[in-house]
Amino acid sequence: MALQPRADALRARTGSARRLAATATATRTARRTARPPPASSSAALLASAALLASAALLASAAGTPAHADAAAGAAAVSAGAAGAAEGPPGLPQQRPEAAPGTDAAPSGAPPAQPKDPEYRTGGPPALRVGALVTLGDGPFNDVMRLEAVRLAVDDYNGGGGPGGEGARRFAIDLSVHEFDRADPVGSYRAAFDSGAGPSLFVGPTTSEPVSAIAGPATADGAVIVSPASSAMSLAVAGDGVFRLSPDGYLQASAIARLMADAGADRAFLVAQDDTYGRDLDSALSGVLGLRGIDVDGRFFFDRGAAEWRGLAASLDGALASSGAAAPAVVFVGVDEDFVGLAAEARTGGHASLGSARWFDSGAVENSPRVAADPDAAAFAEAVGFATPVPSTEPNEQSRRIDRIVGGLTGGSPHMFEYGAYDAVFLLAAAAEAAGFPDAPLDAAAVRSALPAVAGPYSG
Repeated sequence: MALQPRADALRARTGSARRLAATATATRTARRTARPPPASSSAALLASAALLASAALLASAAGTPAHADAAAGAAAVSAGAAGAAEGPPGLPQQRPEAAPGTDAAPSGAPPAQPKDPEYRTGGPPALRVGALVTLGDGPFNDVMRLEAVRLAVDDYNGGGGPGGEGARRFAIDLSVHEFDRADPVGSYRAAFDSGAGPSLFVGPTTSEPVSAIAGPATADGAVIVSPASSAMSLAVAGDGVFRLSPDGYLQASAIARLMADAGADRAFLVAQDDTYGRDLDSALSGVLGLRGIDVDGRFFFDRGAAEWRGLAASLDGALASSGAAAPAVVFVGVDEDFVGLAAEARTGGHASLGSARWFDSGAVENSPRVAADPDAAAFAEAVGFATPVPSTEPNEQSRRIDRIVGGLTGGSPHMFEYGAYDAVFLLAAAAEAAGFPDAPLDAAAVRSALPAVAGPYSG
């Protein structure tokens, strides 16, 4: 649902109305390859300097494109339809962690990665919430986001977290469902039709799977809150999707400013061929044009299945023949794809690729995979690889999430983990505003209430 931008400070983010900034960072990674950083440090590749002002994550007036006013700093958000599925709660699951309100790091082995739905119950009356997560070793691993959701549920049921003042009027029953990015509709359908019967979901994480399930979820009356999807094309009036991420227009504006500050005069886009890549291409074309930077070439690839030699040769030729004094390449993809392209650029004799300045859309930021790969690290160093990174202002709550979620996963939580945590509390607040538990859950009323409760929310 396309919503009216607002200029109020960022609210739906863990921490006291925390500030969202796009940060310019140049990678300095070649020297890291001899001794890669430990997993617990999450390979802090990128050092930062703030660029953009704050953005309101959830706005309240429907029907206006979320990118209509860049100065308002609004992220695209969508809202959903009606209905609720019923079903028995599952069995409780426990995990080691600090008690709500404490900052002790948990101990024990990393969390299990469920192959079947996992349930944890808080007792009646209960609000059923499902988590749609992708696990495993891929670039969109949701292990940290899942732990942030689990922590939020435990905090809520224990009377802690944002607004915690003792016992709640209802508990949250969480069901966790593995989400197969190769079969997004089937994964969503299995979760919606499961015995737990949730109609409120946290996830999926990114734009392409959200785009795939938006129609079925809306038809089912489900409400989807995605921590990280940013494609502006997902801002569809009347659908069932809400998103806690700056939209493609804000990302494009941050990238354009980085490029302009670097003196770029021509741009070449290398992007994954999906909803996110196409959407950001469209946004970049507009904002770069306003800064007098023409997009001279576009090169799209299939994520995870690219043949880099042909693409690198085509990009090399376009750069060499452009006549640009300061050409720049924008990479829109994930770390494993950047590693593949960087290896071809370093070893395939494509000289022009190494002489251009390179910029990232944000998905490669803080990647241990890039830091650990000699070719990728050296290439990033050589081309001054820079990225706009959404950042947050740390406070007591965010530091607690860092300790607990980081301790369980060995990673370094990102703003999207904070968003996953906040999504649980926003859904609970919207359900209560919609009359739950005094009346049966009405997902259409939850949809209507979400923008209103998100405005004053402070995590």
